[in-house]
Amino acid sequence: MRIDANTNAARRGSILALTVAVIAFAPASCGGRSPASDLPPPIVEENEPAAAQLPEIATIGGVQDVWPFSFGLDADRELVRSIFGPPAAQESQPVGGNDSTADIVSWDYPGFSFTFFVDDAAPTEQLLSARISSSAVELRGGLAIDMKTEEALAILGEPGFRSDDRAVFFYYATTIELDIRDDRISEIALSRAMP
Repeated sequence: MRIDANTNAARRGSILALTVAVIAFAPASCGGRSPASDLPPPIVEENEPAAAQLPEIATIGGVQDVWPFSFGLDADRELVRSIFGPPAAQESQPVGGNDSTADIVSWDYPGFSFTFFVDDAAPTEQLLSARISSSAVELRGGLAIDMKTEEALAILGEPGFRSDDRAVFFYYATTIELDIRDDRISEIALSRAMP
């Protein structure tokens, strides 16, 4: 069998043309953006910092952005007790059936409370949530107890669930729940997402 140099060059040329076509048109056909020539040129003011040219992005990405405590959702009861002392009130509810060793434990402090999942047999302990009920507890990100609902929504964006007395914001691993009374935020629950 004889290979003609012209035939081989033609094959290479058609493969190259096909590759260029796939690279040029595949992003648009797969939901990608159209070519950059279709976009308006960016407006750049002289002496304007690069960060100021970026579009505005929501600043609240989850519980960590409003969490008011010096520890995170990875804390256990021992750490919480070392910071706040013993709780003013404590409640424990069993989880699961008769053979379960797990409990949901709630610790109440003035203005806030914590809920833990505790399984002494495993041993496993997780801080599930914090509930803030006093404006004396300063949250980050501008969120606060007794603020108007519309102000809280301006900070957090569109809720995943909304009713007259509740707004819930779902994030990848956390949830922020606002209890609403008389168009004001009466309580804020900051929770880890349950598997």
